Amino acid sequence: MFILHLICRYKGTLQIDGLKPEDSGLYRCTARNTAGFETSTSRLFVVTKPVIEELKNVTTEVGGKTVLRCKASGDPPPDIVFHKDSYKDPFPPGADRDTRIFTDQSKEGRVTTAHVRITDVARIDDGLYKVRTI
Repeated sequence: MFILHLICRYKGTLQIDGLKPEDSGLYRCTARNTAGFETSTSRLFVVTKPVIEELKNVTTEVGGKTVLRCKASGDPPPDIVFHKDSYKDPFPPGADRDTRIFTDQSKEGRVTTAHVRITDVARIDDGLYKVRTI
C-alpha cells in the first residue's frame, strides 16, 4: 500500500510514498469549482533497480561442457552481460565469443535468465566471470 500526500492544495502537487511496480497505472486528477470541473489522466511507470538473484560457482572437467547461469530481476527486466576478467570485452548477448562459447538470455515477467554455454572446456576458460545488468 502507498501513501498519497497532497503537497500543495492550490497547485495540485501529489506525492506518493512507498511505490511498488504494481502501483504503475493510470491516475486521474479532477479540478472542480463552482464553474464546473476538468479531468485529466496521466500514466505512472514505476521502475526498479536490477537485482542479481542467482549466480553460482561452477566446476567442470577439461573437455566437458558447462553452463554459467545468472538470474536478475527488475522492472523493466534487465539485460545481463557476462564478462571474464582475462578478456578485454564482455560476452555480447546472443552471440558466439568463439566456436565453443555461446551466450543467450530470456525474459519472463520481471526476471531475466542469461547463460554462457561452453563446450570442450579448456584450461583457458578457468577464471573469474562477472555479470553486469543494463
